[in-house]
Amino acid sequence: MTSLLLLGTKYDFKHIRKDVIFQISKQYPMNLDGYFAIDKDKSQLFGKNRKDCHFPLLSAVFTAQVEPLLPILYYAASDFPAKDIFQEFTSGRMPMECCETL
Repeated sequence: MTSLLLLGTKYDFKHIRKDVIFQISKQYPMNLDGYFAIDKDKSQLFGKNRKDCHFPLLSAVFTAQVEPLLPILYYAASDFPAKDIFQEFTSGRMPMECCETL
Protein backbone atom coordinates (compact mmCIF):
# COMPACT_ATOMS: atom_id res chain seq x y z
CA MET A 1 0.00 0.00 0.00
CA THR A 2 2.80 2.40 0.89
CA SER A 3 4.63 1.66 -2.36
CA LEU A 4 1.52 2.40 -4.40
CA LEU A 5 1.06 5.71 -2.59
CA LEU A 6 4.67 6.77 -3.08
CA LEU A 7 4.84 5.68 -6.73
CA GLY A 8 1.44 7.20 -7.49
CA THR A 9 2.68 10.48 -6.05
CA LYS A 10 6.12 10.37 -7.70
CA TYR A 11 4.82 9.61 -11.20
CA ASP A 12 1.62 11.66 -10.83
CA PHE A 13 -0.75 8.71 -11.21
CA LYS A 14 -3.69 10.63 -9.78
CA HIS A 15 -6.19 7.78 -9.98
CA ILE A 16 -3.93 5.30 -8.14
CA ARG A 17 -2.98 7.88 -5.53
CA LYS A 18 -6.62 8.77 -4.95
CA ASP A 19 -7.62 5.09 -4.57
CA VAL A 20 -4.80 4.39 -2.11
CA ILE A 21 -5.67 7.46 -0.04
CA PHE A 22 -9.29 6.33 0.01
CA GLN A 23 -8.31 2.82 1.22
CA ILE A 24 -6.06 4.24 3.95
CA SER A 25 -8.74 6.70 5.05
CA LYS A 26 -11.21 3.82 5.51
CA GLN A 27 -8.79 2.25 8.00
CA TYR A 28 -7.72 5.54 9.59
CA PRO A 29 -10.87 7.70 9.75
CA MET A 30 -10.34 11.41 10.24
CA ASN A 31 -12.31 11.53 13.48
CA LEU A 32 -11.56 9.82 16.78
CA ASP A 33 -14.94 8.13 17.14
CA GLY A 34 -14.50 6.40 13.79
CA TYR A 35 -10.90 5.50 14.63
CA PHE A 36 -11.77 4.00 18.02
CA ALA A 37 -14.53 1.94 16.41
CA ILE A 38 -12.07 0.07 14.17
CA ASP A 39 -8.77 0.26 16.05
CA LYS A 40 -7.99 -3.20 17.38
CA ASP A 41 -4.29 -3.94 17.95
CA LYS A 42 -4.54 -7.59 16.95
CA SER A 43 -6.66 -7.01 13.83
CA GLN A 44 -5.17 -7.40 10.37
CA LEU A 45 -4.55 -4.49 8.02
CA PHE A 46 -3.04 -4.84 4.56
CA GLY A 47 -1.78 -8.33 5.46
CA LYS A 48 -0.03 -7.30 8.71
CA ASN A 49 -1.00 -6.67 12.31
CA ARG A 50 -2.68 -3.28 12.40
CA LYS A 51 -0.23 -1.94 14.98
CA ASP A 52 2.69 -2.75 12.64
CA CYS A 53 1.22 -0.49 9.94
CA HIS A 54 1.15 2.83 11.81
CA PHE A 55 4.76 3.91 11.26
CA PRO A 56 5.17 2.74 7.63
CA LEU A 57 1.91 4.45 6.70
CA LEU A 58 2.83 7.61 8.59
CA SER A 59 6.16 7.73 6.76
CA ALA A 60 4.55 7.21 3.34
CA VAL A 61 1.73 9.69 3.97
CA PHE A 62 4.21 12.29 5.24
CA THR A 63 6.49 11.79 2.23
CA ALA A 64 3.56 11.89 -0.21
CA GLN A 65 2.21 15.01 1.53
CA VAL A 66 -1.28 13.65 2.17
CA GLU A 67 -1.96 16.20 4.88
CA PRO A 68 -5.56 15.22 5.78
CA LEU A 69 -4.37 11.77 6.95
CA LEU A 70 -1.45 13.00 9.05
CA PRO A 71 -3.31 13.87 12.30
CA ILE A 72 -4.85 10.42 12.78
CA LEU A 73 -1.62 8.65 11.82
CA TYR A 74 0.36 10.81 14.25
CA TYR A 75 -2.22 9.90 16.88
CA ALA A 76 -1.86 6.18 16.10
CA ALA A 77 1.94 6.39 16.25
CA SER A 78 1.88 8.33 19.53
CA ASP A 79 0.47 5.26 21.28
CA PHE A 80 3.90 3.60 21.18
CA PRO A 81 6.49 3.97 23.96
CA ALA A 82 9.01 6.80 23.40
CA LYS A 83 11.79 4.22 22.96
CA ASP A 84 9.99 2.63 19.99
CA ILE A 85 9.22 6.01 18.42
CA PHE A 86 12.84 7.07 18.76
CA GLN A 87 14.01 3.80 17.22
CA GLU A 88 11.78 4.32 14.16
CA PHE A 89 13.39 7.67 13.46
CA THR A 90 16.99 6.77 14.25
CA SER A 91 16.78 3.64 12.07
CA GLY A 92 16.17 5.81 9.01
CA ARG A 93 12.76 4.31 8.29
CA MET A 94 11.06 7.64 9.04
CA PRO A 95 11.99 11.13 7.81
CA MET A 96 13.42 13.20 10.66
CA GLU A 97 11.16 16.11 9.65
CA CYS A 98 8.22 13.89 10.53
CA CYS A 99 9.64 13.42 14.04
CA GLU A 100 9.35 17.13 14.83
CA THR A 101 5.56 16.91 14.86
CA LEU A 102 5.36 13.59 16.65
